[in-house]
This record gives sequence, structure tokens and C-alpha cells, in this order.
Amino acid sequence: INKIIFLINSVVAVFLLLSYGLAYVPPTSYALISTLSLTVPLLIVLNILFAFYWLVKLKKQVILSLLVLVLGYNHVLSFYKFSSESTLKSEDTFSIMSYNVRLFNVYNWIDDKTIPTKIQEFVLEESPNILCFQEYDSTTDLDFKSYPFKHQTNPAKNKSELAILSAYKIVNSGYIDFPNSANSAIYTDVLIKSDTLRVYNVHLQSSGID
Repeated sequence: INKIIFLINSVVAVFLLLSYGLAYVPPTSYALISTLSLTVPLLIVLNILFAFYWLVKLKKQVILSLLVLVLGYNHVLSFYKFSSESTLKSEDTFSIMSYNVRLFNVYNWIDDKTIPTKIQEFVLEESPNILCFQEYDSTTDLDFKSYPFKHQTNPAKNKSELAILSAYKIVNSGYIDFPNSANSAIYTDVLIKSDTLRVYNVHLQSSGID
């Protein structure tokens, strides 16, 4: 039985080890393999359980899972962050929201006519100082008048639209094209008191797996 368990343990350990290297592999090259990263939380838990099992059994097989977990320590921490519930705020505190609104559900992907209103209510409730929209629809009649400054992509470029809305004055802005892609990026320089802050709104491209 222990031999079978260790065989399964070895497979799980190898998969976790492979997942560490996915950060260095372009998803466009191996799109299907990149989905392995979605299983990382499960692989970590399984390796911890295997290590605990072998530790209780006082078997040297415990080294395998422990070694893989130790090797990926910094890798795991770079993906998962834990912080306290409370956030200290001061007069210099400002907030940024990034939100892919999927064209405000204009094509009714979700069978709910109130989606645009819900998005608007959510944004106004959170009330970020700077708002970055991906898959924006410039024809929308939603009211975001609390943001007097705006920079957005030109719909004529036949790219997925982006927009940055700001409560702070925008003093400079620009566009970054992604060749051979429907995606792109924009940036703005906003004036906050005496400082100028550059904000990038980047629309990442899907790996194309359904």
C-alpha cells in the first residue's frame, strides 16, 4: 500500500514542481499546460498531507514532498498574499479600481438586463479615485460624472476598448498597441497634490482555452 501511495505522491510532487516553472513559459506556446497553474492550491494541500502521512509513519519518503514545498516557498508567496482586514488611511490615501466590464453585458451574455446598472451602483458604492475599465463600451449611457477626467482608446482602432476615469486631473496620456492582438494598453499621468502618478490600464490577452 505504501508503494502505491508513494507513487501517487511522486506524481503530485512532480506536477507541483512543474507548476513552479509555468511563470517562465509563455501561455501562447503551451496554452493547455498553463492551466496546470489553476491546480496549484490543491497540489500544495496534497503535498502537505503526503508529508504529514510519511512523518507519522516515520518514513524517509517524507523528504520528497517537503523538498518540493521548500523549493516553491517563494513562488507560492508571490502568488498568494495575506493581509489584515483593516487598512490604515490618511489624507494621502487614494484608491484604484480595475474592472473588466465585458461591454456592460451589451450582448446579453448574462441573462440579466440590470447588469449595467449593477456595475454602475457597485462602482459608485466603492467610489475609487481612479477607475480603469477593460472591455469598455463608449456608447454606454451610464453616469460616471463623478469622474471629470477621462482617457479612453479610439473605437476606430478595432481594438477592445479601454478607459481610465479619474477624480484627479489628467496631465498626460498615451496608448500602447499590442501587435497582432485585439488587446492593448493605455496610461495616464494624474496630478495628486504636488505629485504626478502614472497609471497603466493593461488588458491582458486570454490564452484562448474554452
